[in-house]
Amino acid sequence: MTEGVLLAWLAQAEAPLRRGPMIDVAEVSKYFAEDRESLINPWAGLIAIGSAVVVVSALAGWRWWHRRAERSRPGWLLGEVRGALVLSRGDARLLRRLAAARELPHPLALVVSRSAYEHHVAGYLSDFRDDAERLRSRFESLGQQVFSDPKPTP
Repeated sequence: MTEGVLLAWLAQAEAPLRRGPMIDVAEVSKYFAEDRESLINPWAGLIAIGSAVVVVSALAGWRWWHRRAERSRPGWLLGEVRGALVLSRGDARLLRRLAAARELPHPLALVVSRSAYEHHVAGYLSDFRDDAERLRSRFESLGQQVFSDPKPTP
């Protein structure tokens, strides 16, 4: 809308300002109808909304990915406990095998109490016949290492 058209429209207003101008809707819409295509571009709105959706989706995906990575590292916890208990990788592997065979949620459930550990070891060894003695000695040494009293550090 040009400045001249606006001034002409304001000059035609007959009502006093305190009552508010008398607006002829048909006349005003006539001025806007001329420049309607230049005032409203539907593609600009679609591009703006699409860009906003892409940015919000990217941020939500990034946040989800990092939260998922923080939650899904049970092996990391077993590694930390393995380091604190000074267990070998083979011992940690044995704990994983025992936990999987006994359908435990995590291998660390075995090192919570000695009685639970011995119960699950006995159940696991009852399935073996040939290697039961070799596995029994390995589980006994692992139990001694896990459940022995910690040595005081100076």
